[in-house]
Order: sequence, then structure tokens, then C-alpha cells
Amino acid sequence: MPSGVGAVGTAAPPTPTDRVLVLCAQVLAEAGVAAAELTAIAVGAGPGSFTGLRIGLATGKGLAYALGKPLWLASSLAALAYDLAAVTPDDSALLVPALDARRGELYVGCFRRAADARLAAVADERVLAPAALADVIAGLGGRAHLAGDALATYGEALAALPTTVVRHASPRTPSALSLIHI
Repeated sequence: MPSGVGAVGTAAPPTPTDRVLVLCAQVLAEAGVAAAELTAIAVGAGPGSFTGLRIGLATGKGLAYALGKPLWLASSLAALAYDLAAVTPDDSALLVPALDARRGELYVGCFRRAADARLAAVADERVLAPAALADVIAGLGGRAHLAGDALATYGEALAALPTTVVRHASPRTPSALSLIHI
């Protein structure tokens, strides 16, 4: 059924997907920036839901092409790590963004602050069972901060993490602003 058409021919309420370009225009207007002033288009390249990534990447590619700007892709886990770093004053701690990968698994990244205030990956991003996260964190040592939507979904399974792991209720998902750092 075409988007925006209800089951009996009535108009269905618009979804964020239907409004993505309108929302982009609103954000630019609120920031007082013309689309032509952008230097690049940045898009979270996952991990994430297939449909969400497909819509985001297609929209980003279309905007980049139409505006004649480069398209930059960034890890969604790295973006979430920057959001986590903003709420974590512990400069030496491991930053562990964890997103729900569905089917009982997590998407996980492990990052530390570098000398230049950037974040550096200290392990490959991976998909794993919640019970395996404790071993990953222990293998990298030290205090860790964990955030992401996986905490709400797998909170009980993640309760077995060592006491050196601080759980943060937010951020739950990566922000668009964090893409700028990447």
C-alpha cells in the first residue's frame, strides 16, 4: 500500500520517513543555515535497523548529490560513544556504546579518549550476546561506562556486569550532533 494511504482509502498519519526531508528543512531553518552553506552531508552508517539505515543513507545520498556536497559516513556506535563521552567526566574510562541488535544480541563498540579529545576504538565493533560483554570489558581493563538502548532491552542480562561498569540511562541512541566529531 502506498505511503500515506489508509486501509480504506483514508489518509494515514505521516510517519517520520514520510517527513524526513521536511524535518531536514526545519532543522536548517531553526539553525539559520541555508542548504547551500553546508560543507558536507554526514550520515550514521550503522549498525542499526535495516530500514532505518536504508532510509537515512538514501536521504543523505540524495541530499549530497542534489547539493553537490561530499557524503560522509560514520559508525553509529562511534557517534553514540561521543554522546556518552559528553556525560562522562572520567577521562581514562572505557566508553562502551551498546545498541539492541535484536534476537538476543548487542552491537557493541569500545572506545577511549585520545590526547586530542577525539575517541579511539580500542577493539573492533562487534555483535555479541549480552552475557559476553563482561568478558570483553574485562579484557580491556579498567573502569567502563555503558550506554545505549540495549540497556533497556537487556538490563537483566547486563546486571551481571562487574561493579566497575557504570550504566547510563542516556544517551540511548546516537545524536546527529555527534557525527560532527567523527
